[in-house]
Amino acid sequence: MKLDDRQDLKEQMAVITEEIGRVSRILNQMKDIQPKEVSAAESVDINRLITDLTSVWRTSLLATRNISDQLMLQKDIPPLQSCPDSLKQILTNLVKNAVEAMDDGGTLTIESRAPVNVNGRPHVEISVADDGPGLPQAMLGKVFGPAGQSPKPGGEGLGLAIVNELVTNLDGSISCSNRDIGGAEFILRIPSEGKRQEADSS
Repeated sequence: MKLDDRQDLKEQMAVITEEIGRVSRILNQMKDIQPKEVSAAESVDINRLITDLTSVWRTSLLATRNISDQLMLQKDIPPLQSCPDSLKQILTNLVKNAVEAMDDGGTLTIESRAPVNVNGRPHVEISVADDGPGLPQAMLGKVFGPAGQSPKPGGEGLGLAIVNELVTNLDGSISCSNRDIGGAEFILRIPSEGKRQEADSS
């Protein structure tokens, strides 16, 4: 085999190895963020849930990129009726997305507010913000679409489509925008009294 042929083969193998790794990452991500069946609503202390999750993220997601956190949680928020497992998955996926945006470290900011009136119903509002580069303007309306419409290459950002599905299942809403001070902000709103049919029957 000629030297040039060996070099070409080596380059082809490198490309194949890279593609295998990319596919493996996508499959692992899909496994991690696969939506679970929404269980019956129960009383949730949202500030406690956020605080407990942040304690875990500090030794895992945030530690991998030297990211600090800032919690701005409104005191005395009444418990809401919702699915804690879904809320944990939603927040974890949003934090994963924020971490991916801060390659060189930064600050993750999470805020909670309540009550927020949405169409006459009280909601709890949670914002997750990073100080990364922000999202391209053309992609702001596509971040919650399927992986093929993700603003991130290689299937990254797939978790946002799952977030949107889970939020919808909770009768909530989610939006995103770029902050004036830099970075992106995702605002999650969850009805305090649970899904409409559950609230109406109580």
